[in-house]
Amino acid sequence: MERNPIDPYFVSSPTVIKEDKIWKMWYISGLGWQKNNDKLFIPYNIRYAESLDGINWERNGKFCLDFKDSLETRIGRASILKNNEKYKIWYSHAGESYRIGYAESVDGIKWERKDELAGIDVSESGWDSEMI
Repeated sequence: MERNPIDPYFVSSPTVIKEDKIWKMWYISGLGWQKNNDKLFIPYNIRYAESLDGINWERNGKFCLDFKDSLETRIGRASILKNNEKYKIWYSHAGESYRIGYAESVDGIKWERKDELAGIDVSESGWDSEMI
């Protein structure tokens, strides 16, 4: 997908599922330039789009998985599956460092975060003790 007035900074990392005759896409999009400790960065989050042909996508600009607090600035790279009438998503999220998160949804648009059920976290020590 191209950038547009709804997603003017970037669009990236799509996950697509076709259900019946509707193509469903979850992707990341930037929120605009911000400054933190004299460094510029773009916070990003997961948005949702639909298509009838898999080529032309309707985007509404609403985020479907929001930050848990003011320290979190990045949510991305969604891996989604639908199992037993429930959508499940694993994703990266970060404030100071990256973690793997998990959430569930009945419609694929409004998600309930359950990060403690992601199934993986940092180690107590070693190379993977700072982020994952």
